Amino acid sequence: NGGGATLAGKASENAPKLVIEYVPGAPELANPSFEADGEKAASNGPLAITGWTETVDGSYNNSELRPANSASTTSMFGTSDPSDGEYSFFVRHGWNSTTTITLTSDALGEIPAGDYTLSVDYKQHYAYDNTQNSNTKVSIALVNGETTLGSETSPAAAGVAGSGDATYFNEAEWSTLTATLALDEAIPAGAKVVITLDARGQKRSDFFLDNVQFVKIPGVELALLDLEKSLEAAADVKAKYVVGDEI
Repeated sequence: NGGGATLAGKASENAPKLVIEYVPGAPELANPSFEADGEKAASNGPLAITGWTETVDGSYNNSELRPANSASTTSMFGTSDPSDGEYSFFVRHGWNSTTTITLTSDALGEIPAGDYTLSVDYKQHYAYDNTQNSNTKVSIALVNGETTLGSETSPAAAGVAGSGDATYFNEAEWSTLTATLALDEAIPAGAKVVITLDARGQKRSDFFLDNVQFVKIPGVELALLDLEKSLEAAADVKAKYVVGDEI
């Protein structure tokens, strides 16, 4: 337009409106990566950890918050850099055949309905008994009173008979254990994360833990994670299947 007029107008009253809605996520865990206390250790009893309560049987164990390049020698399998932050949680348990060790989080705030993942990074190893290795493993669960809302357990540790593997933890990669949860309704404040270290194999089992995460995710991601687990389980059955066996 040679006259230099400006073009103006207004949106139609029937035009769609953009509505931004805040959807609450997962409540925060206190001290999820074991950073709050610095380096510390306890022998033959629980270690006081901000945001967590450790339960042990009171004998033949060491619990530590370890930095990278720790000089601690309580594990005969070496040491590990943290997977996140400056510190990780370490437990050595030995010489007892009926023990589990638990880490229980402080109570969480209200958990909105929705889909979630609950995960922890871990390393595990055992020695001195190659007949009980199926007992050395990690479990993680979200618990509301007497009800377990979701849980997952790691494969059993691949251990060693004898006292070898002096640098196992230095060299092993971190694994991540992930539980999936689909909550149809909100969970009132008070639920807790419970991590269980199964050390019931004879003699000793050692563990590192770090980077606990509780995350709300889109439903499609949950479905894909569950599908991936099913495919992994099917592949494991296929690998072990012998013609003529029942499945």
